[in-house]
Amino acid sequence: MLGYNIAKYSSDGDDASYADSYGSGLGFTGFLGGRWFFSDRFGAYAELGYGVSVLNAGVTFKF
Repeated sequence: MLGYNIAKYSSDGDDASYADSYGSGLGFTGFLGGRWFFSDRFGAYAELGYGVSVLNAGVTFKF
């Protein structure tokens, strides 16, 4: 996935040193995964990736 992150920082105080650590820009996320069905309607899936999360897993149902 390719996205654009929009970050904005504001402060009521005089210290603006934190404003330089926030920034907008392009972001890249990649993942690889699979889905396995144990019966005609019930299965599991798993994804490994970089970006939003390292591991995503769960169950899936077909109706």
